[in-house]
Amino acid sequence: MNNWFAITGKTPDLSLAELRALKLDVAPFSVSKQVINGKGDFPSVETWNRLGGVVKAGVWVAECTSARLEDKLIEVLSFPSPDSGRIDFGLSFYPTTYNPKQIERLSLSIKKQLKSSTKQPVRVYLPTDGIISPVITAKELLPKGGKELVIMLEHGQIQIGEVGWVHRFEDWSKREFGDKQVDAKSGLLPQKLARMMVNLTGLNAGDVTIYDPFCGDGTVLMEASELGFNILGSDISPTAVEHSKTNTRSDNFMVEDARITRPKISTSEMAIVTEPYLGPVNAEINQSNHIVNQLTELYYQSLKQWRSFLKPGAAVVMVFPVISNLSTFAKIVDRLSSLGYSTSIGPLRYERVGQLVQRDIVRLTVI
Repeated sequence: MNNWFAITGKTPDLSLAELRALKLDVAPFSVSKQVINGKGDFPSVETWNRLGGVVKAGVWVAECTSARLEDKLIEVLSFPSPDSGRIDFGLSFYPTTYNPKQIERLSLSIKKQLKSSTKQPVRVYLPTDGIISPVITAKELLPKGGKELVIMLEHGQIQIGEVGWVHRFEDWSKREFGDKQVDAKSGLLPQKLARMMVNLTGLNAGDVTIYDPFCGDGTVLMEASELGFNILGSDISPTAVEHSKTNTRSDNFMVEDARITRPKISTSEMAIVTEPYLGPVNAEINQSNHIVNQLTELYYQSLKQWRSFLKPGAAVVMVFPVISNLSTFAKIVDRLSSLGYSTSIGPLRYERVGQLVQRDIVRLTVI
């Protein structure tokens, strides 16, 4: 039985890459990519809080057959919280194909048997679509000594895990929707995606600078700064640079074209993490091929310039847009080796329903 697990959001492939970039020994379940197995000691709270793509994590506490599931769950839950003297619990099922009525019947049956056997009050939280909300776990279960148990069916064997960490959704919401200065026309990079991109460098804070040469509103560098990195940004737009200064509370920004930039840094190591210009807003579909060709040339010239100051082994984590199913990365991939780069991660697709422009996330390594 594996030691611990991580539950991802809606981008399991990207989340898996993020965990691996941080040197964690992980692999997804074959029946549910959203649940990732981890080997070794349970990572620290600092490690979990660093991640952008994981919403819950915990340890495996038991395993059983399907026929023994109810008895095993009762066994795991048969201890009231020392704080409340009550048993609070909720069950989350993966893969999420379980019948909601069956989950409800199982949960209520366990509640009844626990009340009878322990003589203690029992409160059960029923899942939505088979999963307990992270908000419920963070606000109702964990603070009161309750338990969210994860039930994972893999090849006829069931593993039972207990959630011990939940992402800090209030902090994420504050950074995403707080007093941040934004320009909707420049594209809105999600905070969690920016955090995952920084982590894909595989670097730890210290004598390291994260540089974003298309800094926009500073989203990437907000996350890099949050993780303790030195930050540096530039953008061709003076307005974007001012927004970045405000959002990061830093003056380490320049008005500069990414195709001619040559930043000076005092740290020993630099990585580039960036979402470049993704093309004009509200472009016509019949313009897609022309836009992709223009963007590809912009990225080519920028990458060529960055290679002139990045050291061998340096990482470039970058968004390549996909417009009307036309991939800018596919257009440039055959030219990367001549520029002095190899592809070490990706492309990994990040998309949301209704988006006209999708994102391919790639980590390049300077040769």
